[in-house]
Amino acid sequence: MPARDIRPSLRLLSTPAEIPGPLFPAYARTGPASDVAPLRVAILDSDPTCRVRAREALARVDGIGQVIEPRIEDGIHDVLTARPDLILVGLDEPRDALALTAKLIEIYPETLILIAADATSPELVKQAMRIGAREYLTRHPDPEEIAAAIRRLLRQRAQATPARRPGAIIAVFSAKGGLGTTFVATNLAILLAESGQRQAAIVDLNTDLGDVDTFLNLKATRSIHALASEEEGAADLDLILEEALSRHRSGLRMLAQPGDALEERIDPGDVGRVLRRLRTRFEFVIIDVARRFDERTLEALDLADHILLLTALDLPTIRNTRRAIEIFTRLGHLTKLKLVLNRHRPAQVSSRLERAFGIPVFWHLPEDAATAVSAVNAGVPATEVGPETDLAASLRGLTAALMAIEKAAPAAAAAGARSGLLKRLLTSG
Repeated sequence: MPARDIRPSLRLLSTPAEIPGPLFPAYARTGPASDVAPLRVAILDSDPTCRVRAREALARVDGIGQVIEPRIEDGIHDVLTARPDLILVGLDEPRDALALTAKLIEIYPETLILIAADATSPELVKQAMRIGAREYLTRHPDPEEIAAAIRRLLRQRAQATPARRPGAIIAVFSAKGGLGTTFVATNLAILLAESGQRQAAIVDLNTDLGDVDTFLNLKATRSIHALASEEEGAADLDLILEEALSRHRSGLRMLAQPGDALEERIDPGDVGRVLRRLRTRFEFVIIDVARRFDERTLEALDLADHILLLTALDLPTIRNTRRAIEIFTRLGHLTKLKLVLNRHRPAQVSSRLERAFGIPVFWHLPEDAATAVSAVNAGVPATEVGPETDLAASLRGLTAALMAIEKAAPAAAAAGARSGLLKRLLTSG
């Protein structure tokens, strides 16, 4: 079940401005002297007895530093802003524990998380491992059992090899039909695949009427629904992806829309899981996003590092684009937005128009219907149909600009990918 549907009982603060001072006491314990900084720990549990047992367990583990105990009702902000190294999650409802853990892992993937819930089953354990929890205990465990689980987590982290930086997710979106979203997404994806060292992948998230496969003239091997339904565990991740993704001759890999939109409905939570899988493998993941703000789209936008918002200069499009920018702003995605003016040259853009949008135009793609239509009908990129055209040069420039941003500011890009989700966690409820 999607996390957004099962968190209503967690009352969060309405705006960051309303956040009060510390809501909890801080306990400081320092282990034996070493070069390793003491671990910051958060105990997120509604049961006072469980919190006492967790503190007793932490007292038995060397290297524990500050321990915070925010109340679940109004303390989630403290967990997020404290950026603990270890979070002990214990909720009465197992589904709530899993949902909250999934959101914490999306924001801080390096944090170690231990779950304790009242019910356990092979399916619950499987779900916990799937979303990234490192340990799953039954509720009210003995303090020594908790301490042993924490020690296992610390040993695993000490033995782990440094993970390579996740790839960038680029969502291509338009607030009105006919603006060339799929055209831009597929051409950008091919150019990134040809330029990147770890290739690129494109995902068709228009799960009802997507046609990325048609634009690429590529037969889909399996759909996003098929990959989402794969069970994680002993199977090798690269093997799963190899079987699920279709290969384009440029090196681009494609994950198509479901073959039957009525039968193969993909859950919003699975969208996030698939995208997180892909960004561990590919340098760039491009998403052709459906023109609506449903739960699947919101899940993808939360994870996106950049959102290319396509627009044009006709009045209906300008009006819809302004509405979309307002929605993105409320979602906390304004810093991710990159406005792309399609089928117009820079000389046609005035500062007055940019003020109307509230954000500057990031890129211009010139009008060239002959090249674009020929490319779409042939299922090849515009750079192949008209390599010397202004349209091809502009598409190459857009690709280079996005690559330069990722190369110059990886930390800023990673922070931007989390900003929208963090704000929505703080403003929901």
